Amino acid sequence: MVCVPPVCAAIWNVSSTSSLVNAVDSANWGDEIVLASGTYNLPSILRLDTPGVTVRGATGNRDDVVLVGGGMNNDVSPRNIFLVENEDITIRDLTVSESYWNGIQLRGETNRVNGTLISNVKIMNIGQRYIKGSKGSISDEMRNVTIENSYLLQTKPYVQQPGVPNDYIGGIDAMITKNWTIRDNVFEGIHGLDGEGRGAVFLWQGGENALIERNIFINNDRSIALGNWGSGPARDNGIYDMDGAIIRNNTVLRYPAGDIGMELVHTKDVEVFNNTFYSQDVNKSRLFSVLDHGSGSLTPTTGLDIQNNIIRGQITDSGVGDWSAAAVEAMGNLVDLTGVEVLENWFVDPQNGDLHLTNLATGAIGHAPRISSVFEDIDGNFRPDPTDYGADQFSLYPGDFNGDEIVDDSDLPYWQAGYGLDASGDADNDSDTDGKDFLIWQRSFQSGPSTGLTAIPEPSTVIMGVIYAIGFLARRPNSKRVVIENHLRIAC
Repeated sequence: MVCVPPVCAAIWNVSSTSSLVNAVDSANWGDEIVLASGTYNLPSILRLDTPGVTVRGATGNRDDVVLVGGGMNNDVSPRNIFLVENEDITIRDLTVSESYWNGIQLRGETNRVNGTLISNVKIMNIGQRYIKGSKGSISDEMRNVTIENSYLLQTKPYVQQPGVPNDYIGGIDAMITKNWTIRDNVFEGIHGLDGEGRGAVFLWQGGENALIERNIFINNDRSIALGNWGSGPARDNGIYDMDGAIIRNNTVLRYPAGDIGMELVHTKDVEVFNNTFYSQDVNKSRLFSVLDHGSGSLTPTTGLDIQNNIIRGQITDSGVGDWSAAAVEAMGNLVDLTGVEVLENWFVDPQNGDLHLTNLATGAIGHAPRISSVFEDIDGNFRPDPTDYGADQFSLYPGDFNGDEIVDDSDLPYWQAGYGLDASGDADNDSDTDGKDFLIWQRSFQSGPSTGLTAIPEPSTVIMGVIYAIGFLARRPNSKRVVIENHLRIAC
């Protein structure tokens, strides 16, 4: 009888560094390696070269399991934490920290990286790339990779090492990417020595069909970068740095440091919809930058569509195409070069990265046509038509989960569907759906310009409803539930 996973897949329960290394070295197709709470000081790289292997923390709390390498600024082994070299590898519910090269490296050189899932992982203080996608040639594709619900955080200064450039540090840096999804992550404080580090998300050299959505970028040297102004084998063979991408419902804060909020170079058919780009210093260049030289191998940008964004800061237009501030504004964006239109009080706490709209954002609320591919906002809340500029859909009525400006029983299914899983029933802007949101809905019941609604639920009915919902939903899988903690704290 042939044993086919998952029927014969094994579970490796590990609680020591030696047992972890043994499990990684010995795991077979489809095995799951479950780490008990604790700190694992690694003696060597964890090489995941068997397909279908999962490595995860036992509790689901990523802070409970911490994998430690040789040090962010120490050129000692292990210089990487994970190497992913095969298909359908999953890493989740743990922390990766303190390595000189990379936190997680996807080795496209094997041409077997396909279906990688990185979920609910905190990656801290990595010397070069938090997540690296490497290649050997332009045929080394990395396909169908998802990076979600994770927190990439730098709390230590980058220290230059011999032979390494001053700013050779970045978040997700990958080449030859096909169908990558990067969603619901926080990127905070990723800085080089001179403030010109690589992108927190940097996809280039032959990328195709990327989805970058609902991410929060706080105080990074570069936040989102598609393409690179330098040369490379893909571009030299007439291949775009990125061909097909959707960038939607992200927030980018540049304060007090930071160089570039968005950089697009040598791209084709990229859609930039309903993002919020906020620079505290509105006079600083390159909050939004398009490099479009049209000479040599750097061909003109093609099919770039920019709509419904809030851009508070300078737009840099370099090249043959017209991506000036006036042109971008005419495409259907709210552009403020001076800071007198898009004000600080439009946002909940802009200096600490909370770019949710307040009721003072009258210039943004309800003035944008809804885009057919953007039916939700950064929190998963429904967007009406017309909708709001930027990543957040403001609700005057807490508990109005379906966005119809009425708090009634039609909102309850959104809360029920999101309970413990996502933010579709989030009334208190804490990025999850729980009992507190239900009580806000109850208190706001019948608010809004409506008539003929059912009666306000009695307190006893509310309590029974919460108990029933929690009891029912607790039996549902909660692997998608992630609480992104500390995402409003500026890294020190």
